Amino acid sequence: DPSNWAGDNCGQRPGEESEVTDGDEVTDGLVIQNEVNNDPVPCVNGELNFAGDTCTCWDYSYYFGDACDGICRTDKCSGRGLCGQSGKCVCDDPVHWEGDACEIPIVAGEGDPEPEETDGPTPISCVFGQVNAAGDGCDCWDDASYAGARCELYCISDVCNGRGMCDGAGGCNCFNPQTWAGQFCDVPAGGEPVEEPEEQDEPVGEEPITCVHGQPNAAGTACICWDDQTYAGENCELYCISDVCNGRGMCDGAGGCNCFNPQTWAGQFCDEPAGDAPVEEPEEEDDPVVEIPDVDPPVDEETDAPAGLNCVNGVLNPAGDACVCWGANGATPSATFFGDECEFLCRNDRCNGRGMCNAHGGCTCDSPTEWTGAFCENRVGDAGSEPGSEPGSDAGSEPSGPQCVHGRLQGGVCVCWDTITYFGDNCEFLCRVDKCNGHGMCDPSSDGCICDNYDFWAGADCGTPASEFEEEEIDGVTVDVDCDGSWTDWSACDAACDSTGTQTRDFVVAVQAEGAGLPCPASPESQ
Repeated sequence: DPSNWAGDNCGQRPGEESEVTDGDEVTDGLVIQNEVNNDPVPCVNGELNFAGDTCTCWDYSYYFGDACDGICRTDKCSGRGLCGQSGKCVCDDPVHWEGDACEIPIVAGEGDPEPEETDGPTPISCVFGQVNAAGDGCDCWDDASYAGARCELYCISDVCNGRGMCDGAGGCNCFNPQTWAGQFCDVPAGGEPVEEPEEQDEPVGEEPITCVHGQPNAAGTACICWDDQTYAGENCELYCISDVCNGRGMCDGAGGCNCFNPQTWAGQFCDEPAGDAPVEEPEEEDDPVVEIPDVDPPVDEETDAPAGLNCVNGVLNPAGDACVCWGANGATPSATFFGDECEFLCRNDRCNGRGMCNAHGGCTCDSPTEWTGAFCENRVGDAGSEPGSEPGSDAGSEPSGPQCVHGRLQGGVCVCWDTITYFGDNCEFLCRVDKCNGHGMCDPSSDGCICDNYDFWAGADCGTPASEFEEEEIDGVTVDVDCDGSWTDWSACDAACDSTGTQTRDFVVAVQAEGAGLPCPASPESQ
């Protein structure tokens, strides 16, 4: 939104001037500090080479950039390629697709061989969803998170300013169109784009109700949440994260839980064994995947269920000898959870956008005549593919050791797919969209927030205007603000290829450090 934000990192208000110190330059209204720094190159998702001057990314399919700080989103290459070292896409099938995002079909020209004809329509590929029953479109796994004809667009929480959902066409469907409008729900209905509206000490007349994740009822006096199992509260402002119900139920919309298996778990948060008091979580086995034994398991006489069988995200079948996993919104059977006790989450990208998880954690491919492999990763006919293999066999089992719920193991450490959305040692925690009041993102190292712009918002939840902190500072309260900014690209090397040279880059300051906050790095730096 260039009318409200400016600068190289979108961190300044239009016309705002940054503080300039001696020796600094000003570019586009931002301060570039001119000091020399010989600190080693930081590698966010990789490691330094032997010379200590270049980062080698852990996996160029997922990371790129000089500091391996660029994340190749699964939809970046339209589901038809991988990010290269520079962040540009390398298409899987360059004969049929080209473009920066492998989005342009190659049409055979004069003299070019015609593409092979196939019976029936070309199968559609869904990046974050599955082919609909008619076979002519995609049903996204989560309409609030993914959009587009192929469910290839990811709608991050702040695209619609916390007041709507992506519509799949680059805009937003506002939750409450009587209050907010505009392409990104940033225009008060009937007005111009403004900053956060000022609260009135004495409201005049009846103000329209604001529904964060829902819409007003016919009378306009209450909110109807888009999904009662996901959102709760008078304004549908509360998000039911997966651990609220201890993985054993779904939010009921009233601050409690509906337990998946009330015969086994009860209590407000499904934390009480049925008929008993709350207990500690049982320790996990070393190997999270347990093969179903050939012999009948022992039966608990009180419940008629196999001893020790706990359906974490599902219910017992009528015979009481196996779990039926819950799917999205409680539907069964499941493409969302798997495992003997439905204890594992099937990530949307686990099957490479070409299938659904089966009971063993492998994949059942949408188009088995085109894709095969435990995770639908092999094109039929390519070297290494095994069309006759059963998806989800031993090759599809979860490895033993730490599990990354929303991330990828790198050297024994869980690296989250999106550090703005997920955090925790196992990327198991979701940063609620309302946690930082739409002005920041979760801080993985604490239970607080990292504010987008400390010149305007501060506090543990980025919900306090910075001006209020300035008033507190006058009363003797010190405010600590970390430096914020970004590095420019490295300059060209100043020597020929057959000799040693130097290249430099500058740090562009968006927010100056205050109090005991982290200072800005020395700039420029050379390597």
